[in-house]
Amino acid sequence: MSISIRNHRAVAANRSITIHDLQMHIACIGAYGLGTAVSDLRAETENKLEFVNSDHTLETFVDVMAKALLDFQSEMR
Repeated sequence: MSISIRNHRAVAANRSITIHDLQMHIACIGAYGLGTAVSDLRAETENKLEFVNSDHTLETFVDVMAKALLDFQSEMR
């Protein structure tokens, strides 16, 4: 599947992501928006079965998520 990615620029997050954001699914990470498309997160998690069966630990998963770009500012949605 080919994805066409529009011109973009990354900007700093307005605030840190909180545990509450993660619990409420409003953390803006991996929402399949532009941030997911241009970061390694999409390639890492696209094949769900392979990802689940990988040897990821919590530590390696957190490292993957920490490198991902946000899909939008957390207070935007």
